[in-house]
Amino acid sequence: MDAFFRHRVGEQQSWFCTFAYLGDRLIGVLPVVVSPHPIFGRARPLLMTPSDDITNSGDILLATEHAHEALTALLQEVLREQPAYLELLLPAVRQTSPLWAATAVGLPEHVVMKGRVCRYSKIDVAAGEKAYLDGLGQLKRNLRRYRKKLDERGPVSVEILTDEAAEPGFIHEFLELEASGWKGRHGSAIIQQPKDAAFYTRLVETFAARGRLEWHVIRVAGRVVAAGMGLRCGASVALPRIAFDETYSDCAPGTLLTGEVNAEAFRRGHLIELNHLSEAAWHRNWNMPQEEYVNLHLVRRSFTARLFHQTVVASRIFWHEDLKRRISPEVKTRIKALIRRGKATQSKHRRPSIQ
Repeated sequence: MDAFFRHRVGEQQSWFCTFAYLGDRLIGVLPVVVSPHPIFGRARPLLMTPSDDITNSGDILLATEHAHEALTALLQEVLREQPAYLELLLPAVRQTSPLWAATAVGLPEHVVMKGRVCRYSKIDVAAGEKAYLDGLGQLKRNLRRYRKKLDERGPVSVEILTDEAAEPGFIHEFLELEASGWKGRHGSAIIQQPKDAAFYTRLVETFAARGRLEWHVIRVAGRVVAAGMGLRCGASVALPRIAFDETYSDCAPGTLLTGEVNAEAFRRGHLIELNHLSEAAWHRNWNMPQEEYVNLHLVRRSFTARLFHQTVVASRIFWHEDLKRRISPEVKTRIKALIRRGKATQSKHRRPSIQ
């Protein structure tokens, strides 16, 4: 949240954070980003937990055994801070989150609506290594072949850097590695987006300060050819970013690094999962089960919210969870092609002429 509030909140947005205590014990934390409504502006704002294209889940912290009373107290504080808001959106709440139990009994000030469903991949370490390996199939042979090719390029070292060994300063080398490939050529590398770069730099600094940062690295003759970022939360490790050197693409260094990180997770003993928080297609090669993350809409029971906003939320849910699923893959492909063509045309028209 520290990194998000510093570097991801928009110019028209503001933020605040509420805390719930039971005596001296912290039982709930609810961070909130405030955005003006498209029609009503700041008079009827929209609230959302911090989430965007690089922060995929907006789940919050609740003590499981006090989830409902903690959430109720947090929402009361939100109402005092923003009494006229129309909705609080919590994007991509995990199916195991205490939030579901907290909202199941109802909230007097809000209509609870379940929205869009995302399915994020993970390595289920708790299920055991045999179940994982049995699902890899041909990939196990490919990993051996890729490693043999990489060994031919020079001495190979694999590093799983944790605790004090995970230096936050490695972020600069990581960002340069990511920008060296196609992302850099297309202008989508982190280092080319100042706010993204600042966010990740701050993120690794704060996790490193708490001993919860990890770097996963493959080097050939001392040169970094693949690197991944890990953020440890209890017995889980989130894997938000990976990068590799494209000059070694015939050796698939990114694939090799993923295999090494997965294998090390089973050896570490205390981990239950590696969580990618992503729906990337390449995850299917790795025998990764998917878990549901659902958008949770808390719409106010006020007249304005029920009349002008609840119908909008309902229509969006209907589109994502009903109509969109009925569109054939062929039609989706054509629509995407038209969108890309339109963006290319706009870019061409905006290009200044050379005299």
